[in-house]
Amino acid sequence: MTRNRSVFSRLVGTILFVALVAWLSGFLYFLSRALVDEPAAMPDARAVVVLTGGARRIDVGLAILKANPGARLLISGVNPAVLRAELSAISGEEAPLYECCVDLDRTSTDTLGNARETALWARKNGFDRVVLVTAAYHMPRSLIVLRRAMPEVRVEAYPVQAAVSTTYLLKEYHKYLFTLASDAAGI
Repeated sequence: MTRNRSVFSRLVGTILFVALVAWLSGFLYFLSRALVDEPAAMPDARAVVVLTGGARRIDVGLAILKANPGARLLISGVNPAVLRAELSAISGEEAPLYECCVDLDRTSTDTLGNARETALWARKNGFDRVVLVTAAYHMPRSLIVLRRAMPEVRVEAYPVQAAVSTTYLLKEYHKYLFTLASDAAGI
């Protein structure tokens, strides 16, 4: 009985150790993707999508829009109480840019909602490629969710740096793991 318990204890210890190493390796891989620098060059884009949540995201999305005449920008997850004029004032951009080229999604409250609304917007406008602007730490999960929502559309990342705590990165890593698992399971 003692020998069986000893073998069982070693087996459990080994499994826990392997799980810890796998988790830590995954977290380091996640950090390598989540803490990348912003691209140096502006992408060529007809369609730009900004997921709200950080001040710089909208500014970067607008810069990409201005660098690509004729492009459209979707700002997804805008608080319904925020007026278009307020966004224009906050970003320092002229109202005509918002009037002609910026669409606002006011219904999304999470990444899944952002993906659904982005897919509708891309299909409505006939886009087969979009440039996604969100925080670098949020990009790995966002890419999975958006690509799943619109497999016919090529989603290209344009990560924006944002200062976040280690605790927040751990939280986002666990969301990323859950998203990977649900995507692999087809859920």
